Amino acid sequence: MKVEVIDKLTTELSRSPLIDTIDGQYIYSDHNKQYQKVKVPYFERQVSNIESFAAYVLEEANRRGLDQAGGKGMTVIFAENSAKCLLIDAVDKYDSITYHRKLSPQLARVLEKLRSRLSHLELIRVFQSLRDSFVDNYAEFMRQYRKVSFDEKTTFNSQPLVEQGKGGSSIIVEFGRNGGTNNTALPATLKLKLQFARDSKRFYEAELEIDSALSTTNGKAGIEFSLLWPEKENVIAQAVTDEINDFKELVKEKLPNLLIVVNY
Repeated sequence: MKVEVIDKLTTELSRSPLIDTIDGQYIYSDHNKQYQKVKVPYFERQVSNIESFAAYVLEEANRRGLDQAGGKGMTVIFAENSAKCLLIDAVDKYDSITYHRKLSPQLARVLEKLRSRLSHLELIRVFQSLRDSFVDNYAEFMRQYRKVSFDEKTTFNSQPLVEQGKGGSSIIVEFGRNGGTNNTALPATLKLKLQFARDSKRFYEAELEIDSALSTTNGKAGIEFSLLWPEKENVIAQAVTDEINDFKELVKEKLPNLLIVVNY
């Protein structure tokens, strides 16, 4: 209907190849003999941490002159794992900047291994990969886990126990070897300081619980370990809230009229 009205209004006038209306721009098509609405291309630029997202939003606002109005007409929508900045609030404007959080390698490693069933050696390999995030003394922690090895000659007759001591909780493992019975104490908690998003300035403390249990493979008893993070949901929720507040702080001076919506 709009196209027909435009054609009717221009039949007695010299047709312009491009006209502007309140509904957007229309261009005349010689092939179809009528005006067609100009489709605005969709541009999306992506960044992976909140500081870069704020810097990009500020720069694009400056380039387009949107900062002169304090960001009026701009919208940023935050979801749990991402955010999007719509540079102009109009139906036919699709220019945006998108933030998709990229987790730090250390946090990604922890989340990957949570609740996995790990052998003693596999658990040590996980500790080694998290070395840079250790809060406790790494060398001493590893000494406790390396002082004993469990091989095919090792037998287990009872479930590991967790005991509380002055130095914290320990896993007491009783095992048999060469006809004798031995026991060893292993740390039952692991304290880490983890960067949330890659290249982020914020770090969060995480206390992981190390669980252990007997397992049976081909009729032979063995021991398996797993990592638990009881406070995971709370820590991640706080990290997401901190990201949003950091963004607000970074843009508030130049874009006080920016509309920020939290949707998760």
